[in-house]
Amino acid sequence: MARRQNGQGTVERLSSGRYRFRIALPDGKRKWSPTFETEKEALEMLQASLSVLKNIPQVKITPTLRVWGEQWLGRRRNRNMDSDRSNWKNHVETALFIDSPISQINRIDIRNWLRELERKPALVPAVGGGFQRADWSISSNVQRKALNLLRCALSDAIEDELIKTNPADGLKIETDPDLEDQWTYLTEDEIAQLLHCQQIDKNKRLIYQFAIYTGLRQGEIFGLRWDDVYIEKTNAPHIIVRRSFSGPTKNKKHRKVPLVERALSALVEFRDRNPQSTEIVFCKPDGEMYSVGYDNGWSDRKNKGRHQAGHKTLAKIDRDVRFHDLRHTTASHLIMGSWGTPWSIYEVKNLLGHSSVTVTQRYAHLSHEYLQNKASVTALDCGPNLVHARFTNEGLGHNPEMGVTGVEPVTFGFGVQENSPKKQGLTLIKSVQTVQDPVQTLKNVSIDVLKLVANKTPVPAGLLRELTNAALCHPFVQMIGKLQQGGDFVLDVACELAAHVISDCDLLTNKHMEGTQNGK
Repeated sequence: MARRQNGQGTVERLSSGRYRFRIALPDGKRKWSPTFETEKEALEMLQASLSVLKNIPQVKITPTLRVWGEQWLGRRRNRNMDSDRSNWKNHVETALFIDSPISQINRIDIRNWLRELERKPALVPAVGGGFQRADWSISSNVQRKALNLLRCALSDAIEDELIKTNPADGLKIETDPDLEDQWTYLTEDEIAQLLHCQQIDKNKRLIYQFAIYTGLRQGEIFGLRWDDVYIEKTNAPHIIVRRSFSGPTKNKKHRKVPLVERALSALVEFRDRNPQSTEIVFCKPDGEMYSVGYDNGWSDRKNKGRHQAGHKTLAKIDRDVRFHDLRHTTASHLIMGSWGTPWSIYEVKNLLGHSSVTVTQRYAHLSHEYLQNKASVTALDCGPNLVHARFTNEGLGHNPEMGVTGVEPVTFGFGVQENSPKKQGLTLIKSVQTVQDPVQTLKNVSIDVLKLVANKTPVPAGLLRELTNAALCHPFVQMIGKLQQGGDFVLDVACELAAHVISDCDLLTNKHMEGTQNGK
């Protein structure tokens, strides 16, 4: 066989003594020629073929979406690799253009695919592992993930110079209406129904109990190792969350989660009941980890064509509640104070491992019953004339989020300080009696307001009105008005005002010094 330069073809001598050549075509494929009597004839025909091909425009052939997707997923490295492969297989590979070259896929093709996704049945866990089709369509969130996956794949194809534009750019999935209503949590009665349902295996109920009282994500629960559990010889039992199933956590950060009594007891009892649990905490009967997407039997499913009730149904929870809503349950009840002292939104943020308080506020829903009870107590205790001290300083240079020094804002998730006169609701305080002297009135009212604030007690609206009226009647205010009006005696008014100010400042200084000397 004669050796030639790359791109110049190859001539080969066959066992029969005849010759043939092989040449690369514009589509990248290589093809053998017919046979020739002599090598010279084969070379002449090869040269003629090369001359013809030289004048044919070279067309760059791009891989199909199926081929490119396999290459792209193979080199992709992130915590959602398994999820990305699953979404690609279940949603992108079902597209009609999956075997088309990526250079030929256009926006119309992708729009048609998105319309098909809207009607595609959802997948739910099946008995014995795997998934089965449900009676409802996949959510807009699943559609959005599939579109984003395709968009990322085509974007990287641009970087590899396989295509010039991304036909998926700018396409969006409309958010489901009333999306907020899809987030929910279990009430205290529903928690009791679930944890005491005798139709549910005890081990499964212990997992639910641990989930409800820790707020861990689904993957964090089933990826927890005993190496990350610290409950022996410590006054502060806790776990370190490092994994989600076999991968990193959602934000790729570790966090320490303290264990409340009910979470700790669930953990200890599960360990005592399951001797195979030596590495993975909530493991299979054989000690291995559950597969991604495992929901502990929460959802209804079909078993050999027959409907099988999930644990949610067995516990008579007839609302649309998912396993992930157990995490919302934790946040909601901690903020409401259902299990004791209410937690602040920042404390719940750190417990759940959220990236910002905004995320925590979205998850931590408050029940209508809780809000109604709060409103009823506030209406009974406060009356119409009560204003909390926090709101008296807005517009005076104070940060509304900080409230007044020494006073805890009464907002969702904060409540009143333990040492306040009354923990729930606000106490109505009678206004002080006013006196005729405007200066003395102003002093008395001012002292009363400061005492209430110092004692972390709400300030009545009536007292604030008295403070305002007394201030308006003070000689300072009257003199300031005369100064603003001007006139022949403006200099006399200015001198009188200055004398009052110096006198009051000296009085305040002397009082301060006396208080310091007396240790007050």
